[in-house]
Amino acid sequence: MANYVPVHGNIKQLNNQEINAWLGGLPNNVIIRSIIMAEIEAIREGQPRELRTLRGLWYEIVKPILSRLGVINKLTANGKTIAWDRNLSGRLAELIRDHFTSYEELKIIDGSRQRFMAQDIPTRLIDVSMVGGHYPWVILFTEKDTIWPVIKNLATLYGVSAVSGGGQPANSCSENITREIIRSEQFKTAAPEYLIVLELTDYDPAGYSIARAQFDQIREAAGNMATTERGNLKQVKVLRLGLYPDQLTPKELTANAYDPRDKGLEKWFIETGGINGQPLGLELDSMPLSRLRAMFAEEIEKHIDISKRGQDLKSAFIDLIACNMLLPDFEKRRREMVQAAEASEAGQEIYRIPVPEELFLEAAKQGAGWIGPQQVLELFSDYEADIKKIMQTKKN
Repeated sequence: MANYVPVHGNIKQLNNQEINAWLGGLPNNVIIRSIIMAEIEAIREGQPRELRTLRGLWYEIVKPILSRLGVINKLTANGKTIAWDRNLSGRLAELIRDHFTSYEELKIIDGSRQRFMAQDIPTRLIDVSMVGGHYPWVILFTEKDTIWPVIKNLATLYGVSAVSGGGQPANSCSENITREIIRSEQFKTAAPEYLIVLELTDYDPAGYSIARAQFDQIREAAGNMATTERGNLKQVKVLRLGLYPDQLTPKELTANAYDPRDKGLEKWFIETGGINGQPLGLELDSMPLSRLRAMFAEEIEKHIDISKRGQDLKSAFIDLIACNMLLPDFEKRRREMVQAAEASEAGQEIYRIPVPEELFLEAAKQGAGWIGPQQVLELFSDYEADIKKIMQTKKN
């Protein structure tokens, strides 16, 4: 394998002197490769790591070490900033190709990309869903697409709304979600006086700027709607949950603090005081996801009636029992009816009918996820009466 320098001790607990003794003066590629290999060894020795994104590895391990080594803002011979994060991605890919490790071993999952494995089109007619929508006027916001799966799951669990800024938020997105919320049946029925934005962003000038922009955009979008639509809505409230230095341990602060180079650093430093009187910032990805989830969840429960979600569980229980009792007989009788219909002359004729060649292409163009029941009924409507007659005979 290409050169790297091993390290002795817990990679998260190394002091500045130990980091400099380990990596000082080494070529950039060797520095990054050595950090990755040290993290691999730490995991293999049983040091605990949560599931994280590649950005999470960068903020949790790599960036703090580079900062304390004093090379995070190092320039190339041409005076350009070194792309350390790109270097990390490249060296990690090399190690994986050479079978030294895997993303799975390093607990890395790419949360900024959504994934969906091919599945059967759902055919069950009876379903119990716990997807909410009960409190759409409570809005979770984060600037990080990497954290989107976290807040999406929380929003589903509690029945609230969620937005991921992906950096600076877009006015079009803010207007769209705000109008959807205010026009929802839940909003109209409850007639709340406030839209409540619960936000988590980086502790740096950019994070604060993004949070203000999202608040301003939602407030403006609501204000631009007709008073007849807004109902009792008086204002938009924003509650910043973090990130703040006191939400990390002293060791975590030491490991994750960095020098922001964002525009507006001086003004932000005057407003916040930085970290221990120094103009240092923190990336949201430096916080373990379990702690981030807890922070959002604890605040959500202050603004909703959690007992109603409990009632949903009770209703779901009763519904599930009914489904479990009905489904075995339902599935058996349906299977018998389907088999009788397929064996009939009308059923055989249906299987000989050509399906329009452009059907799936047109559905794809329209953004459809599947061909809906009404479309299917329309395609073969000439045979509906015959099939019903056969099934009715089998049913009786």
